[in-house]
Amino acid sequence: MGAHASSSSHPPPDLAERLAAYNERLAKIRQRIGDKDDIEDVCSALRRVEKSGSSRRPPKAAPLRPLGVALYERFERLGVIEDIDDAIWASRSAAELGTEESERYVWLHDLGKSLRARFEQVGDAQDIHESVTVLRRAVELTPDWYPDRLAHLNSLGNSLHARFDSLGDPQDLEDAILTYRRVIELTPDGYTDKLAGYHNLGSLLQKRYKRFGELDDLEQAISMQRRAAKLADAHPAKPAQLNGLGISLHTRFVRLNDLEDLEESIRVHRRAVDLTPANHPDRIGWLQFLAVSVDSRSQQLDDPKDLEEAIKIMRHVTERTPDSHPAKADRLHFLGVVLHQRFRRTGELGDLEEAIIAQRKGLGSALEGHPMNSDWFNSLGRSLQSRFRRLGEPADLDEAISMHRRAVDLTPEGHPDRPGQLNNLGTILSVRFDRLGELGDLDDAIANVRAAANLTPEEHPSKATMLSNLGVMLRERFIRLQEPRDLDDSVAVSRRAVESSANDPQLASRLNNLGNSLRKRAELRKEITDVDAAISAYERAIDLTPDEHPNQSIWLLNLGWARCERYRSSKNADDYHAAVSCFMKAATHPQSIPTSRLAAAEDCIWLLTTFPKHSTQDSLLAAHACVFGVVPEIVWLGHGIQRRYSESSRLAGFIGAAAAAAVGAGELGQAVEWLEAGRALVWAQILALRTPLDELQAVHPKLADELRSVQQELRQSVPMSSSQGYHRSEDGIADVHKDGSTADRHRGLAIQYDNIMKKIRRCPGFEDFLRPKSFKDLVLPSELAKGPVVFINVHPTRCDALVLHPGGDVACVPLPGLSTDRALKLRALWTSQLRGAGVRVRAALHIGGGDDFTYTARVLKFTWEWIVQPILQSLQLLTENSSDEALPLITWCPTGPLTQVPLHAAGIYTDPLGPRTFNYVVSSYTPSLSALHRSYEGITKQHPDPRVLIVTQPATPKHSPLPGTKAEGIRLQEILSHAHIDRELLNHDQATIDSVSAGMSKYAWVHLACHGVQHPDDATKSAFALYDGHLTLSTLMSTAASDAELAFLSACQTATGDENNPEEAAHLAAGMLAVGFKGVVATMWSIGDREAPVVVEAYYQRLLEMRECGGIGTGRTGAAYALHEAVRVLREKVGENKVVKWAPFVHFGI
Repeated sequence: MGAHASSSSHPPPDLAERLAAYNERLAKIRQRIGDKDDIEDVCSALRRVEKSGSSRRPPKAAPLRPLGVALYERFERLGVIEDIDDAIWASRSAAELGTEESERYVWLHDLGKSLRARFEQVGDAQDIHESVTVLRRAVELTPDWYPDRLAHLNSLGNSLHARFDSLGDPQDLEDAILTYRRVIELTPDGYTDKLAGYHNLGSLLQKRYKRFGELDDLEQAISMQRRAAKLADAHPAKPAQLNGLGISLHTRFVRLNDLEDLEESIRVHRRAVDLTPANHPDRIGWLQFLAVSVDSRSQQLDDPKDLEEAIKIMRHVTERTPDSHPAKADRLHFLGVVLHQRFRRTGELGDLEEAIIAQRKGLGSALEGHPMNSDWFNSLGRSLQSRFRRLGEPADLDEAISMHRRAVDLTPEGHPDRPGQLNNLGTILSVRFDRLGELGDLDDAIANVRAAANLTPEEHPSKATMLSNLGVMLRERFIRLQEPRDLDDSVAVSRRAVESSANDPQLASRLNNLGNSLRKRAELRKEITDVDAAISAYERAIDLTPDEHPNQSIWLLNLGWARCERYRSSKNADDYHAAVSCFMKAATHPQSIPTSRLAAAEDCIWLLTTFPKHSTQDSLLAAHACVFGVVPEIVWLGHGIQRRYSESSRLAGFIGAAAAAAVGAGELGQAVEWLEAGRALVWAQILALRTPLDELQAVHPKLADELRSVQQELRQSVPMSSSQGYHRSEDGIADVHKDGSTADRHRGLAIQYDNIMKKIRRCPGFEDFLRPKSFKDLVLPSELAKGPVVFINVHPTRCDALVLHPGGDVACVPLPGLSTDRALKLRALWTSQLRGAGVRVRAALHIGGGDDFTYTARVLKFTWEWIVQPILQSLQLLTENSSDEALPLITWCPTGPLTQVPLHAAGIYTDPLGPRTFNYVVSSYTPSLSALHRSYEGITKQHPDPRVLIVTQPATPKHSPLPGTKAEGIRLQEILSHAHIDRELLNHDQATIDSVSAGMSKYAWVHLACHGVQHPDDATKSAFALYDGHLTLSTLMSTAASDAELAFLSACQTATGDENNPEEAAHLAAGMLAVGFKGVVATMWSIGDREAPVVVEAYYQRLLEMRECGGIGTGRTGAAYALHEAVRVLREKVGENKVVKWAPFVHFGI
C-alpha cells in the first residue's frame, strides 16, 4: 500500500512557498466561512465560472481546494448537508481543473474524505465506493516525502473500514487492516497518526475476531487499544480510544467469561462518557456501548439495577438518534434486547411488546446486507418466541422461525456467530414440534443444536446452553419414539451442561432441564434414585432463582410433580404436602406465565382429588380459586376475539369442576359466584369497555379520562385473530417493515388498558373496579326480582341445580338422574331431531315434515325426568294452577350441553295428561346472572306509551324470501294502532342499515322480522340481514336508544349459540341484552314463515293488554308472560305434537 507514482522522489524546491500560500488562502476562507452569505457567494461565483466554459479558469484550481477543506470543516462542526455537497463539488472541481500531476493526490485525498463524510451522513453506497477508489489513487500518487502521506493512508483505511461496516466485504476488512498496520509502521513515536493507527487497527482486529472467531485477533485488538488509550492522555481522542478498548474487553468477556474483563469494560466506557461533552455527537455512541456492558453484568450477576440502567440509557440513546442515522437500526435493536431481558425477568408484557416494535423498526431501517443483520433477525426471533410462549399466537411462532432461518442464512460457514444462530433455530423448531407434533421439526431441531454444540469450543460459555437444549430435545424425542437411548443421552448431556455451568446465570434453567430428564427416566425404569436426583436438581434451581422471577413457577411446578411421584411410591405424607405447596405457589406466582399458573392449579386439583386421603375441602377450594385468578389473563382482552372464544371454551371444564367442588363443600354461594365468573367472558369484556365511569370521574378524573380514551380505541381495534399481526413477502418471509399491524396495535392498547386498571385498583374504594362481581353483589334485589334463577351444573362427579332466590338464598337440588354423558346425549338427540325436521333457516316453506313426534317425545321425557321435574318438585311447583293467578316465573341458566336443550318444553307427551313444564311455570332464560342484573338495574320504570320500530324484510337481497314478514308487519301495525301506540314501519328497501340504526336510537321497542346471521367466532359481528347489508351488534351498541326496553327477534336461530362454546352465549339474543334491551324474544332454532305471525300477534295483544290493566309488576317488562301466552295460542293452532313449530320461541331477560 506504500507505493507511489510521483514523477519526483524529492520535494519541489518551492514547497515551503506553496504551503504558505495554501495556508494563507485557507485562513482567509476560514475567516469568511462563518458568514453564510459570503461563503455561498464564493461557491456560486466559482460554479458560474465552471459552467460558463470560460478560459479564465482559476489558475491551478488554487481557490477550490481551501474552499473544499473549509466547507468540510464546517460540515464536521454543524452537520449541514449542503456544506458537504459543496465541499465535494469544490474538491472534485479542483481535481478536474488541476493541471499539475504533482498536486493531484492532494485534491483526490480531499475528495475521498468528503465522499466518506457524506456517505456516513446519507448512506448512499455509491459515495463510499467512489471514496475508496479516489483514495487508492491518492495513495498511489503520494510521494514518500509528502508531509501528509500518512494522513492519506489513514483516510484510505477509514474508507475501507466504513465500507466494510456497511456492506460486510471481508476483503475490505483485510485491506483496511493492512493499511492501518502500514500507518503504524511508518509513523514515528509521538505523532498523532500513531494514536489513530493503534485505535483503527484495534477496532478492525476486533471486528475480524467477530467475523472469524480467532482469539489472537481479539488479544491483538486489546493490545492495540490499550496503547492508543495510553497515548491519548490529555488528547481529545481519549474517549474514542477508551470506547474501543471497552468494546474489545466486553467481547473477550463474552468469549472467556472472565468477570474482570467485564468490570474493566464498564469502567472504561464510563470514563469515555464522562470525558465527552453532553452535546458531543459521539457521546450517544459511547452510551450505547456502556449499556451493552452494563446489561451483560445484569445477566451475569442477576442485578436488576444494572438492567434498569441499561434500559434507561438505551431509551435516551434511541430518542437522541435521528432516524436517518446509520446507527439507528443497531440502537433500536439493542433497546429491544434489554427490554426483552426485563420481560424475561419480570413477565411484564408491555416490555415485550415494546421490544418487538423496536426490533421491527430497527430491521426496517437497516441497510440491506448490513453484516449485523443476522444478529437483529436473531434477536427479533427470540422476542417473538417469548411472546409465543406467553400468548400462544401461532403467527408469532411462524414469524420467529422465519427470523431465525434468516439469521442462519445471513451467517456464513465458519463465522463465530453461526453456532449460536443454529442453536436458536433448533430451539424454535422444537417449540413448533411441541405445538404441532411434526417429528421432522424435532429431528431438524436436534440436528441444528447438535451441529451448534460440535462447532463450539468446550471452554465457550454458550456450550452449556447448547448441551442443555440438546438434552431437552432428546427427551422430547424419547417421549415420542420411546427409544431409551435418547433418554440416556438426554440425561448425559444435561449433566454435562450443569457441570460446566459454575457461576453461570443460566445454571438454574439447566438444573431444571436435568431434573426433567431424570424424572422421565425414573418413570421409565422405576428408579427412585433418579426421582431423588431430580428433586435435588429442582431444589437447587429454586434456590438460585429470585422469588419474583417468572421461571420460579416453572421450577416449582416440576418440583411438585417430582414430589408427587415420590409420594406415589413412598406414600409419605410429607411428599404429598410438599407437592401441594409447590403447585399452589406456582399457581399464585404473580410474574409467571398465565398458562403455567393454570397448569399448576390444574395439577394441584388433580392431586387433591386423586389422593383425597390427605386433602381437605379448604385446600381443594383454594386450588379451584387459583383458576379464577388467572382467567382474565387466559381469555385476555389483548387476544383476537376468535382466540378469546377458543380459550373460554377450554376453560368450561375448570368452571364446572370448581362449582361441583363448592357444592360438595356446602359453599353454594361460592358455587354460584364461580359459575357466573366463568360465563359470557367475552360479553363481559365487551361491556366493560362501555361501562359508565361516573363514579371514577368524580374521584379520579384524570384516570377516568385515560381509561375512557383507551376504551374507545379498544372498541374500534378488535382483531379477529393474530394472523393479522404480521405480513409475509412473496418469499414467505415475514415482512418486518410492517410494525403497525392491527394485532400489534390491539395488544398495545390492551396492555395500556391493563396498566390503567392496575392504577385504578390501587386507589382506595376502587380495589374491585370492574372485577367479576362477588356473590353478594350478584344477588337480585327481592323487591324487583320475580322468581328464582336456576343454574344447572353438569360435571362428571355430580350434577346439580343451584336455585338462587330473590334476596340471596341458595338451594341445591341434586340431579341424580343426570350425568355428563346423559347431558351430551340429550343435546345430540335434540340437534339430530332438529336436523331431521329441516329447521335450518326461517323459510316461506312449511316446516315440520320430518318431525318424528315419538323421537321428540322421548328427548323431552328424559329432559323432564332428569332435570326439570326434580327442580320443580324441590320448589313445590308441581301443582297445576287452575285459578286466574299467574304462573310463577323461573329463569333458567343452564351450562354446557344443556344450553341447547329446550327446558321450557320438557314433559311427558306420550300421556295426554302427563306433566309439561309450561303447565307449572313461565320460563325465561338468561346468558348470565350479570346480564339479568343489568336488565334490572336498567329498567327503573315502565314506558306507559312505548314507541315501536317495526322492520320487515320480505325479499332481502342474497337471502331466501320471507313473504310472511310483510303481512306480519302490517298486522302488528294494526294492533299498535288500535292501542294508540306510536310506531314506524321500515319495509324492504326502506330497511337499510342507516335507517334502522337511526330508528333504533329513538324507539324503546324494536320488532325485527328478517333473517338473522349468527357469527360464532365473533358475536359482535352477528347481525340482522337488511336490504343493503348486515346490521351488526357492534353497530347497535353505539346506536340503540338509552331507554331500550323490548326486542322481538322474529328471525331464525337468534338464541342458538355455539355448540362448541355454549358458556359464551354467542348469539343475537344475548347480544341484544348487551346492547341495552331489558327483555328479548328470540328463537332457539329456525321458525316457519307461517308460525311467526301467529306468535307475534298473540304476543303483542297480550303484552298490551297486561300493560293496560296494570298486570306487569315493578321491574318487569311482561314479555315472558306475553310470550308464554302467545306460544300457547300457536301450540293449540298447530297441535301439541308439533314441538319443533311452537317450542323455538324463548324469552331472555326480564
